Amino acid sequence: MFQNPAEETDNPPMRYLWFTVTALVLVTSAKAQYFSGRNSAMGGTGVASSHYTAAGLANPALLTRYGENDSFGLILPTVGVLAVDEDELVDALDQFQADFNTLRANVVSMTATPAELTDLSNQLLAMDGKTAQLQIGGAFSFAVPSLNLAIVANSYVDGSIFPLIDPNDIAQITGATMASDLDTLQSEMVGLGVAITEIGVAYAMELPLPGMDLSVGVTPKMQRVDTFNYSLSVQSFDSADIDDPQFRNSQTTFNIDFGAALDPLPGLTVGLMARNLVPNDTTTVVTGGRSFAYNIDPTLTVGAAWDSDWFTIAADVDVTEYERFKRGDGTQMLRAGAELNLFDWVQLRGGYQQDLQSTIEDVYTAGFGLSPFDVLHIDIAGMTDGDNAYGAVVQLAFTF
Repeated sequence: MFQNPAEETDNPPMRYLWFTVTALVLVTSAKAQYFSGRNSAMGGTGVASSHYTAAGLANPALLTRYGENDSFGLILPTVGVLAVDEDELVDALDQFQADFNTLRANVVSMTATPAELTDLSNQLLAMDGKTAQLQIGGAFSFAVPSLNLAIVANSYVDGSIFPLIDPNDIAQITGATMASDLDTLQSEMVGLGVAITEIGVAYAMELPLPGMDLSVGVTPKMQRVDTFNYSLSVQSFDSADIDDPQFRNSQTTFNIDFGAALDPLPGLTVGLMARNLVPNDTTTVVTGGRSFAYNIDPTLTVGAAWDSDWFTIAADVDVTEYERFKRGDGTQMLRAGAELNLFDWVQLRGGYQQDLQSTIEDVYTAGFGLSPFDVLHIDIAGMTDGDNAYGAVVQLAFTF
């Protein structure tokens, strides 16, 4: 859970401020735990629809779904990024810092006007409650479907920045008469994030059932969790310093994923993915008197996909709510997507995500693939909520 020093202070304004601001800290995007050129373009689906090359990331049971001519597949690599700044906090912070430096110089030279002081205080107040996020990820997979085996590596960074505004700073700025009045502001900007790196071996097996195919799979994996907790005065905050070792804490553990896939009818697959079956908490370093706990809890997603030679439609839904820093802002995603396959050379994809907890805005996805001779595969995906949230995924793969 969150370690909250505000509970130990006798300063009522700061206690009120802490709870009102941190309630909005981690309003997140779709929180993909991996990026995939195909799956990301199809709304983030994949529990029942993934290609065997991505099965180790999406559902290891799908390693048993491959063609007669498939010997092995290689994803090298997948790279994805998603930036969410619906409040335009980054621009507001840059503007505040530039105007702060100008105003401080004017205060020193005794040329600052009341209008300039009021404008800067209004800029500081306007940042209250805003947040911005960034997700970056990369993945690798080497799959040998005839052995129902894959080696996978996945890494993703999920970070947020948000302000903690001290109400007393508003009056301090408007009444500033010397540089020290501005140099002692108590408002902070916080950079909070996590980087998770996983290396595992996925294995699947078929269990014959009358009239249908059932597959189950597991991915035991080593999991390293790096947490980041960086804070500095609003006027001096620099996001480039977030990964400084003094603000980072690391922990390496073992975890395991479990997946299942059932084909009840020709062309129809129903899938289940249970991720991170071993719960684990990692506490950040204490910065500015605050620390956070990042929680890795088991999550369950079910999905269904219908596939023909030229068209695929898929849907996934999170059975469990997905939280990370346990701030009452978890997400529970419903995902849907489709793919049109043109002559096995060109694939057109689109999708949609909706948060059943209404924490985040709806996300729209689209993308395409090029797969000449079914050997080289280039997949590109794009994501947006239509308002200051944009992402892209690029994937290169080979199948033989």
